[in-house]
Amino acid sequence: MIFHIYAAVSVILIILFILNNRSKKEGYLFLIGAFIVFFILAFRGPYIGGDTDDYCGYFNGKGGSYGTLDIYNGFEYGFYYFCKLLSLISRDDFFFLFITSAITLVPFLYLVKRDTKGNKILPLCLYMMCWRILQTTQTAIRQNLSVACLMIAFIILTSDIKNKKYKYILMSIFVFYGCISHTSSLVALPLLIGAFMIPFTKKTAFITVISSLVISLLFKNLFSNVFDVFFSFMRGVDMASHMLDTYYGNDDYALTNEVSFNRLGPSTLLVCILIYLSNKKDIKSPYFNFLVVGASLFNLGSVFPMISRTVYALLFFGIIFCPSDIKSGLFLRLRTIIIVLLFFFVRNQIVYASYGNSSQDLPYTFIWEKNDIRTLK
Repeated sequence: MIFHIYAAVSVILIILFILNNRSKKEGYLFLIGAFIVFFILAFRGPYIGGDTDDYCGYFNGKGGSYGTLDIYNGFEYGFYYFCKLLSLISRDDFFFLFITSAITLVPFLYLVKRDTKGNKILPLCLYMMCWRILQTTQTAIRQNLSVACLMIAFIILTSDIKNKKYKYILMSIFVFYGCISHTSSLVALPLLIGAFMIPFTKKTAFITVISSLVISLLFKNLFSNVFDVFFSFMRGVDMASHMLDTYYGNDDYALTNEVSFNRLGPSTLLVCILIYLSNKKDIKSPYFNFLVVGASLFNLGSVFPMISRTVYALLFFGIIFCPSDIKSGLFLRLRTIIIVLLFFFVRNQIVYASYGNSSQDLPYTFIWEKNDIRTLK
């Protein structure tokens, strides 16, 4: 696929977002957008996403950096037995990618359909364009399974199931399975609970988001210095020391990300606009808290390339939020600014995405195309 498919899909979603502000056929437009987003993830080739080829090699038995499913390699037991179960049906790459994509996106799309009160296309736009959420879903298959389990647990918790004992048992099962599917859940779960408990107002939300941007721009070495102190403190813990050495000494994960207003300012402005458009009922939404905390932590840790993975669960939940009054004629100018920002994100997709990079985003190939990205550079 020689053209920039992510930019093309993003432009289509922006058009749907604009149409949805003027149309009463929101359900049909959402289904179109959801289908496009699902298609781009589920029908990708096995080399799209930094770790996808290794996961496919692990599942289909051909091997790679992760070994093969036939020999236990130390993966979390939740993911290992999940793959074992799938392998009883098929060990085909497409089957593996389709099922894991469905598990990743279906809970998210369900929550958007159920809980997004404003324009239901906006979460799909943010999924494609902001905070590298799309790239994480393409790459971090174990983490996707874990976060999907937490989303399902949240769906159960907020459902109308009358038997509370059954509800909490079922919810606990999914939380537990999420925790044994990827260790990131041990970070994601406390972050989600902590964000949920913060009693934000419009004023405190503004202060939190704006101050995170100011701090990240004025004190660019803050995260590096904090990480250095933590790194030194944890030297005596064998497991922590090994993990830190693995990432700290790796160029792909070193503290080298660009910290600039051009990179962080537009997404921060978008969050501020969404805060401004929110009414008292919107502010009580847990998704509001997840978005504010997730965007703020992303700003503060922006020098760290893995920050998108660290706050992935927060932001994946957070982008479900959309103010109820976003379609109101009173906010036409602000809605226009949101559209301009979305096009700016498309511009960033084109400028910053490169062919044959380590994330293996481009050139994009579908599952039925020639899929060895290394021959397409």
